[in-house]
Parts: sequence; C-alpha cells; structure tokens
Amino acid sequence: MKLILIGEALNRLSQETRKSNPNISIPAIIGLGTGSSMNTNGIQHETIFSIATERVPELIEQLTRLIPPIPPDPEPEG
Repeated sequence: MKLILIGEALNRLSQETRKSNPNISIPAIIGLGTGSSMNTNGIQHETIFSIATERVPELIEQLTRLIPPIPPDPEPEG
C-alpha cells in the first residue's frame, strides 16, 4: 500500500519538476503503484521486498534533495 501512495504522490508532481529530474524514474514508480492497485495477485513478493528495501531508500535520498531547507525560527522578540 505504501508503494501505491508513493506512486500517487509522484503522479501529482508538476511536469516541470518531472522534466528537471530525469534521474528519478517517476513514470516507472507511478506505473508500479497503478499496477499494484489494479492487480495485487500478479505481484511477486520478492520484487516488492527488493523495491522496498533497495529502491525506496534511494528514492527518498533523491526526493530529499528537492525539498528546500526549513528556514530557521525567528528569534523571539524580547
């Protein structure tokens, strides 16, 4: 289910973001989520385990670079 959610979230990325990050296999990830939601009987558990343990951490690393840093808290006025 988490892979389906990741695919749905990536599907909401703008075309500009997709085009500017060709190193992220966004269409393949979206396709996995779509295929998973339609036909869970045909998925091999080894494939899902491999994606979850090897590819998702890589994806997190790639996506983390796209998130702007959180600005520091303003100093309290005193």
